[in-house]
Order: sequence, then C-alpha cells, then structure tokens
Amino acid sequence: DALRDIRKTLEALEPIFNTMCPYTSKLFMLFAGIAHTKLHLHKDALILLKPIKKAQGVSEVFHALVHYHMFIAKQMIGLKTKSIENYMMAETLFNTMHASHWRMALTLWRSYFVMLESPTDALQLLSPIMEATLPDALVSQYRYIKSHSYYLADHIEDAKAMAFDPSSAPKNVWDYKALLVTYQLLETRDSEDAKQIKTYFDHPQAKAIAPLEWVEMERLTIDDEEQLRCFLRDIAMPLASEKHNVHALEQYTDMMKQLFSKKSRYKESIYLDLRHKRIINQMHKI
Repeated sequence: DALRDIRKTLEALEPIFNTMCPYTSKLFMLFAGIAHTKLHLHKDALILLKPIKKAQGVSEVFHALVHYHMFIAKQMIGLKTKSIENYMMAETLFNTMHASHWRMALTLWRSYFVMLESPTDALQLLSPIMEATLPDALVSQYRYIKSHSYYLADHIEDAKAMAFDPSSAPKNVWDYKALLVTYQLLETRDSEDAKQIKTYFDHPQAKAIAPLEWVEMERLTIDDEEQLRCFLRDIAMPLASEKHNVHALEQYTDMMKQLFSKKSRYKESIYLDLRHKRIINQMHKI
C-alpha cells in the first residue's frame, strides 16, 4: 500500500526532522506535501506546504512546485478563490524558468477544474494545446479532460473520438477517469467493451490507483434506489470525505438528497446538508 509506505517513511524521518539543516527540512516538507497530493490527501498536503510557501534560501523551482501543488490541493478541497494566487505564482515562475512542460501541466489542471463547472470553457482553454506537443506523462490527462468536456457539453461524436480504448489497460488515474467516460458513451452496458471496462475496475489495482473512480464505477452499476442510498451513505460519501475531494462529496450528497426527496424524507435531507457543511468547514481549517 503506497499510502502506508509513505506514512512509514515520514514517521521514520520525523524523529530526526528537528536535526535536519534548514534546507533539508524544507525539502522534506515539500516532498511530503507532494506525496500527500498524489495520494489525494489534499488538506494534509496544504498543512505541509503552507509553512514553506515563503521559504528563504531556496530556488525558483522549489517555490514553483510549492505553489503548483497548493493550487491543486486548494481546488480539490473547494478553496477556489484562495487557489488563484498559487496558480498565478506557479504560472509566473514556470514562465520565468521557461519550463514549458510544467506550464502545460498547470494549464491541464486548470482545465480540469474549469470542466467541472463549464466544459465549454475547459475546451477553450485546451484549444491552443496540440496533443503532439505534450510530454507522454500528460497525454492521458489531456485526452481524458477533452473527452469528458465533450461528453458534458453533449458533443457526443467528439467525445467518442477522444474516448479511451477499452482494449488498452489503464495505467494511471486519468485512464480510469477516461474509462468512466467511455463506459457512459456505450450504447449498451452488456457489450464486450462494457464487460472489459468492468474487469479493469474489478482488479485490486483500480482501488489502489483510483479509489474514487472505482466508487463511481460501482455507482453506475447500481439500479436499485435503496442499494444506491446505502452505497452513497456507507462508501461513496465517506471516501470522498477521506480523500478531501469536495466535488465528489457534493455530487454524492446531491444524489442522496434527491433520493430523500423522492421519499419525502425532508428532515433527513436537512440533516445531510448540515453534516455536509460541517465536513467542508473542517476541511477548510488549515
């Protein structure tokens, strides 16, 4: 388990943290913050990165990486306005360093967050980027954001053209996200492609690499409303909260409220709203 291994490493280094030279301790906090971002623990990442945001005696690369990952983490926990300064600082530093690949990565992340609210705006942000100019590490993210944006904007044929091919095994979280789009584009859920996609998500690797995508795939296959309610309550919402993903938490909370509304269970819907606000407020306390 990657999370367990990273935590063990951090715990092993913690006793000697105070004996590290200032530069080494700052690097330790930077890499620990990045690791927590990669593991979808965005509040924890911000707790680690915030103290070194204005660190002295470090390079532009150091500052750029701090702001880049703080932008991602703040967006993930819903601090959208507060993330703007980090985006602008990272963009400025990447431009100063002529770090074109990092600048592209920053643009892709911005496009991803914009897509969640306005897919047409996300497509406009992506329009200057040519897939052929992207480093291999960014291609999966680019293709996913583009296919999902087309799908959300109801440009179905364009979405199909950019869709992930189920004959290829997913290698990263963006591939799993893209498979979810491909699954929703299928005309029937009984096709061979649908079965292949389900096989990928049934593999233990899916839970490890893309836990929230695994949850979404499970949700898409539940037809019974009572089963869905239990799944949202017991699995989807707790995991979205654990992974500090405000968008997923809001999505599943809204689904639960709709189910309550159908049964005229308005008190439970109000309670759910209050609980949701408490969780978000707790995420924002850094």
